[in-house]
Parts: sequence; structure tokens; C-alpha cells
Amino acid sequence: LLELPIHVYFNIFSVIIFFCCISASRKGLLMMAIAKSISEIVTHQALCTILIGWEAGFQYLLFVSSLLPFMLGGRSNKTIKFTCSSFSMGVFLYLNYEFFLGRIVPAYSVNPKFVSILYIFNATFALLSVVIAFFYFTESAIRAEDALYQEQRKTNDLLHTILPAPIADRLKVETGTIADSFESVTVLFLDIVKFTVLSSERSPEEVVDLLNSIFSVFDDLTAKYNLEKIKTIGDAYMVASGVPLQRDDDSIRIGNFALDLMAELDKFNQLTGNNLIIRVGMNSGSVVAGVIGKRKFRYDLWGDTVNVASRMESQGLAGKIQISEATYK
Repeated sequence: LLELPIHVYFNIFSVIIFFCCISASRKGLLMMAIAKSISEIVTHQALCTILIGWEAGFQYLLFVSSLLPFMLGGRSNKTIKFTCSSFSMGVFLYLNYEFFLGRIVPAYSVNPKFVSILYIFNATFALLSVVIAFFYFTESAIRAEDALYQEQRKTNDLLHTILPAPIADRLKVETGTIADSFESVTVLFLDIVKFTVLSSERSPEEVVDLLNSIFSVFDDLTAKYNLEKIKTIGDAYMVASGVPLQRDDDSIRIGNFALDLMAELDKFNQLTGNNLIIRVGMNSGSVVAGVIGKRKFRYDLWGDTVNVASRMESQGLAGKIQISEATYK
């Protein structure tokens, strides 16, 4: 249309270059394809600017080629990205300098109206490309922040299932040992009577399913009375009231929890056809609480109060709740 034979030949050469880029990309040589593409674009726009003139606006497309390396190729090959971008900007500054000094005279005389149309098209396309690039990076940053927030929330939720919420929050900011002393804590142990015999009569999957089902009921009760589940050891279940936050009615809440355990176990047996019996023991007093471990850490309690509570359970009667004198008082 413009009767520019040099540009026609270069267009044909460009098509060949881009087909080679597609082939390189399919072979996993993405950065090589990007480097070739940037080189073609820069050479193409520089040639158009020299042939037609600064007024056609082809030089603005060099901005697009400056942004392109950072929109492709992931995190790797930063050197190639900056080299390609610097090359594009360098050519733009060089052309600007040469045209400013009047050293470059357009090789062809093109209809001024058509040159104006080219300028509008090239400037609009360059501006639109910059806007799209900023939109792309902004959306990518927002998506990355959302993904990070979701992962952080999952991590926090998982941490709170392992540790009490106040302890988990302290663990995220404190680097030292987390240990506290509590003067008035009620500790409860429960154990499923003759569970070892029961487990020997069932498959491993059935044993795990049974424990998961009954302990899930206990977990719901723990949440209902705002108690702290400390751990499970086999078929034993340990829960405490008064750690890590103390209230005036700690022993009352854990006492009602123990009564509800018996009621919920009866419902569970009726629904599932099992005949499970638990033995419960409770004791109140002072304890030391803290986080132990480096990899699979956990929140645990120590002291005579814990030991007596364990003995109250092991020496108690099946289907009964045995409490110490300290808990009774």
C-alpha cells in the first residue's frame, strides 16, 4: 500500500522469525523465543521510524517491547529480561536523539494524512498496551495477595487446631520458650474401658473410625463448654479447664462437660449399636503449661495435679466420674 519494498521484505522475514519463536517455545526454550521476538519488534519499529519518520509514531511501540519481557517467562532469567528491556529503551533513546539532531531523514515520502492515521493507531496501541500491562500486574498482585491470605488463614486454622488460640498467637511472635504457671486448673482424663480387647476383634479401619466418631462427639462438647483439649493417647482423652485462660467457673464447666460425656455416650451407643463404657477422673490444682517440641510441637500440662487426675481415672469405676477432694471443694 505504501510502496515500501524494504518493509515488505522485512515483514516476510518477521513472519519466519515468529514461526521460529513458536517452535522454540514448544521445545521449552521460552526465553530464547522472547529474546528473538523482542529483537524483531525493536528492529521492526526502528526500521519503520527510519523509513517513514518520527511523525508516524512507530517508536512508541518500543515501550511495548520494553514491557513484554516482564510479562512472560516467570521468575527466571532476569538478566535476559532486563537486557531485552534495556535494548528496547536504548534504541528508543537513540532514535529520539538522532531525530532531534536532524541526522535521520525519512527514506520515503508518505501521504501526511496516512502518516497521521499511523500515528494515531501506533500511539493508541502503545498506550493501550501499557494500560493492559499495568492492569495485568495489578491483578496478578491482587491474586497473589488473596492466595497468600487464604494460605495464611489455612495455616492459622491448622495451628489453632493444634494449639490454643492465645498460645498460637504468642508462638507467631515469640521466639523463646512458652511456659506458664496456673494456680487453679481442673484436669479431666477419660478412658474407654476394655478398648484394647474391643480393638483386637475389629479391623484397623473400624477401630480408627470408631475412635474418630466418639472423639469427634467429645470434641464438640469441648468446644461447647469452651475447654481446652490437651491430647489423646490411644483411647484416652485429656481435657483441661482454666488454661490458657482462667475463669471463675472452670470446675463447674468441666463438671457439666463430664456429665454430658456420659449422656452423649449413651446416645452414641444407641445409634451405632456399640456398648462403649468410659471411665472419667478429675482433679484440680496448680499446673505448669507450655509448648514442647521443635517439629511436631504440642501444648501440654505438667505437675502433681495432672498425675492425680490420671490416677483418679485409672482407679475409678467403669461408667462413673471420680473426682478428687480438691475438685469437689
